[in-house]
Amino acid sequence: MEILVLGGTRFHMVRELLYKGHQVTIATRVKLRMSLEIGSI
Repeated sequence: MEILVLGGTRFHMVRELLYKGHQVTIATRVKLRMSLEIGSI
């Protein structure tokens, strides 16, 4: 499933969605570069 996360800092939720195989896009105003690869869970 493709999921769009709007704002916030709920990266735990994003990691869980990635782990479960979903495709996740994050839209936020924060200028932060972060790697949320499956191997880093």
